[in-house]
Amino acid sequence: MELVYLIKILLKRKWLFLITIFIALFGAVFYYYYQPEKYTASMLFYVQRQTKESDRYYNYDGYYASQVGKEYTDTVVGFFKSLDVIKRAREITDYLPADLNELQGFVSKIEVKKEAPQLIRVQVETKDRVEAEEIVKALGQATIERIRLLNQTGDPYLSVDIVDTEPLVLENTISLTLLLSLSFVLGFIASLALIFLLELKSLLQK
Repeated sequence: MELVYLIKILLKRKWLFLITIFIALFGAVFYYYYQPEKYTASMLFYVQRQTKESDRYYNYDGYYASQVGKEYTDTVVGFFKSLDVIKRAREITDYLPADLNELQGFVSKIEVKKEAPQLIRVQVETKDRVEAEEIVKALGQATIERIRLLNQTGDPYLSVDIVDTEPLVLENTISLTLLLSLSFVLGFIASLALIFLLELKSLLQK
């Protein structure tokens, strides 16, 4: 009985139901074609310690060298987001802001993640494809330079190597199918809410 009553209400307010869903779908299509462009550029880096028989720091086999590389990876992760490295990256590319405060704020756009014990992924999201690509390349170059400089007085066999020859750049867009699906669900819920609010109002006025 209640289901029949609900169907009658929907039929009575069918135009409100259809218009609300249409507006939601139209909004999804509009957003899809006018959504702001965002690009994510990423590069992979491999951290290792090269083995050598005559080593003045350690006396170990290949397995121990691998363990040292894994531990050193955590240090390298911190280097990528350090202010010294970012300032050096600014010298390499003009795409980074010149103002120090803006440069510090840019750190939030840099994502550094350990993909594996000795593998690091660095990615940057910006509104321009070339900008994202150049910034992530500059960060990689600046980090490698900094580490090589520090290792001159430390362990020269620890190294960071670039896995990718060029950054992987992806455009961040929401698929139209997903947008339409979400908009339909939201439109459906909104239309039901409006219909039942109107019905409640009419009942209270009686």
